Amino acid sequence: MTFVNTLAPSKLALPALFLAWIAFVGSIISLLYAMRSLQSGLSKTFDEIMDRLSEVEHAERSGASGISIPKKKIHYAKVEILNQLAIGAFIVGVLLLGFFVGYNLWVGPAC
Repeated sequence: MTFVNTLAPSKLALPALFLAWIAFVGSIISLLYAMRSLQSGLSKTFDEIMDRLSEVEHAERSGASGISIPKKKIHYAKVEILNQLAIGAFIVGVLLLGFFVGYNLWVGPAC
C-alpha cells in the first residue's frame, strides 16, 4: 500500500483500487479451485486406469483373448472455466489498477 501514497497522494478513485484488489484475490481463489479440481479429476482418472488394468490382467490370467481398452480424450471443463475466470479477473485487476494510478496522476495535484 505504500505505492498509493507515492503515486496517488490525493487518493482519488479509491473504489477502483479496492475493486482491483478484489479482482486479484478472485483470480488467486479461482486458480486454487482450478488446481484442486484438476488434481481430483486426475486422481479419479488414475483410479479408472488402474481398475481397467486390473481387469486386463485378470482377463489375461484366465486366458481371454482380444482384450481392448477403450481410448477416450479426457477433458476437464470445470478446470478450463476456472482458468478462464482467473485470467479474466487478473486482466480486470490490472486494468483497474492502471485506471487508479492514471486517474490520480492525471487529475491529482502535481507533486
